Amino acid sequence: MQILALRTNHFTGEIPKEISNLVELKKLGLSDNSFTCSLDMEILNISGLRIIDLSLNNLSGSLPPNMCSILPNIEDLYLGNLTNLVGTIPHSISNCSKLTVLDISGKKLTGLILNSLGYLSHLQEIHLGSNKFSSNIPPSLGNLRDVVALDLSSNDMVGTLPPKIGNLKAVTKMDLWMNQFSTEIPREIGGLQNLAYLSLRHNKFQGAIPDSMSNMVGLEFLDLSHNNISGIIPISLEKLQYLKSFGSVYKGVLRSRTAIAVKVFTLQLEAAYKSFDMECEVLRSLFHRNLIKVIISCSNHDFKALVLEYIPYGSLEKCSLAVIYCCLNPSNVLLYEDMGSHLSDFGMSKLLGEDQGDLYTKTLATLGYIAPGGIHKEMSNLIESEVHDCYDTNRGPSRDEHLEPQRPGRPCLSGSHAQHSYNNEKMRKINHNRTMVIL
Repeated sequence: MQILALRTNHFTGEIPKEISNLVELKKLGLSDNSFTCSLDMEILNISGLRIIDLSLNNLSGSLPPNMCSILPNIEDLYLGNLTNLVGTIPHSISNCSKLTVLDISGKKLTGLILNSLGYLSHLQEIHLGSNKFSSNIPPSLGNLRDVVALDLSSNDMVGTLPPKIGNLKAVTKMDLWMNQFSTEIPREIGGLQNLAYLSLRHNKFQGAIPDSMSNMVGLEFLDLSHNNISGIIPISLEKLQYLKSFGSVYKGVLRSRTAIAVKVFTLQLEAAYKSFDMECEVLRSLFHRNLIKVIISCSNHDFKALVLEYIPYGSLEKCSLAVIYCCLNPSNVLLYEDMGSHLSDFGMSKLLGEDQGDLYTKTLATLGYIAPGGIHKEMSNLIESEVHDCYDTNRGPSRDEHLEPQRPGRPCLSGSHAQHSYNNEKMRKINHNRTMVIL
């Protein structure tokens, strides 16, 4: 037998010692059970064993000092979320020369992140989160050119991010939140062009956001909240075209074979909770042929999502109530089968009440598109409650409809000349009062 997979069952008691008799075993999967025994690596003393997954069990004890002598050919070692595992990472870890995945997260391990980890040249994933490690990040980790995932989150780690962290060219996910890292974010981090997920929240970073982060062109998620960062937000971050604010959208298919889009909010960002509530409020209150339709919402403590109608042709790169959309750009204008456009993503919107003529917001409409966060300035005296941000296009949402929340073909504005004159007059009034510039 070369593969033994018993994961996700209800096994209890001890792991059978007879497993050591399976001398041809290469893969052992016992994760997500209820084994309650001491972690005994001796029963896994099988020279050809390459993958071990014991995660999500009630195992106790510590990692043995001779762990890598017992498992000389181990490649993937999953020991995450073992309820009562304590102790430190053994120095013999440096002898696991073939190790590609190391997961010892979610336990009570203490001590140092060993410098010798940086010499395991085949490492691709390091998961050490939710422990009690209290060391610096060893500069030797910068030697690991093949690492794609680095998780040191929720520990007691201190010191600075070593400049050599910019050598991890293959990394796509780096999770360092909930530690005690301090001083400035090194500019070398901008060399991580494949990095898609970066969380540095709940640390003690100081100084400004380095301009070099604008070179991280693959970045989709960035969380720098709960630090001591100061200065200005670099406008150059607008170059990060894949950076998502609060969530990701997936395609799904119902049993009725109806295609749907599911927007899942990234709850690691605290602002995502507010964005979800605002989007629900806006879409519940507005009805218009060019607004994307909500099928249902899903909400509990650790998961929030909106199930939306699926727009087959993707994005274009009002309504009875007045709304300031605040985030209008081609990626939020979706095309339907008949190429009609639909507006989506109301997480940054502001609603105007029926009798409300003024609204203060930190997002100012501009001539041309500037991404949210690029300008932070109050907008006041919005005396034209009908005025909305708009996208000037020949289809779907157009300047005509947004200047006045009625369709351009209504009787009082029939004829292209009448419509054109009406719009010009509206634009002159807006520019004269210097309250808002229509896109």
